[in-house]
Amino acid sequence: MFELVYKHPNMNMVKIKSNIVYNLGQDKPQMMDLYYPIEANLPQPKTVIMAHGSSSMENIKDMDVFQSWGKVMAASGFTAIVFNWRPDDAPADMSALISYVRENHVELKIHKDNISLFAFSAGVENAFKEAINGNSDFIKSFIAYYGKIDPSSFEKLRKNQCPAVFIAMGALDDIFSTDCNDEFINNAKKLGSPIEFIIHSKGEHGFDVFNDDEETKLIIDKTIEFIMKY
Repeated sequence: MFELVYKHPNMNMVKIKSNIVYNLGQDKPQMMDLYYPIEANLPQPKTVIMAHGSSSMENIKDMDVFQSWGKVMAASGFTAIVFNWRPDDAPADMSALISYVRENHVELKIHKDNISLFAFSAGVENAFKEAINGNSDFIKSFIAYYGKIDPSSFEKLRKNQCPAVFIAMGALDDIFSTDCNDEFINNAKKLGSPIEFIIHSKGEHGFDVFNDDEETKLIIDKTIEFIMKY
């Protein structure tokens, strides 16, 4: 159910470490899963943190689509982190997650200073805000799928703190319009930040699940290339 339409030939060979508590908080522990690449598939030391959008579900990290994304990222040569967080009620979960993985990078066997943050849907806005709040140039790129980045976030950025940004939207998205990031993109260009913007001509909201076509696969290929580059 709700599987990623993209497949990688090595995605079932990755190693997974599940249900690591990264934030005890004041109520319920928040957990993450680590997806490790097979050793022969390691083009560069890179950690990809994948942030889901709003959901009433518990353990959204266990959904097929996010498990598939974790496997695809690891099969592509990155260490992927898929985690539960509360983007609407407790967006600071993101900061807690980033702090935890950086403080425990040796034990977790991940790279703490070469991070890509990959967010989806309604998770995009708060993921970006929380990431730049504590970023000291260790977040190298930010990937936004069918979500909006608040343009006011740039008020907290200096040129050397803005990561490279990749934005993918669906032309038929009924939640976020394809022009919702125009102001952000213009600000990024003024700062000279690397940015790539792509629109799926027939894409729905969640095109990586609902549009099983070559255009979706091309966007995901370009996403992987972007993460490798930055």
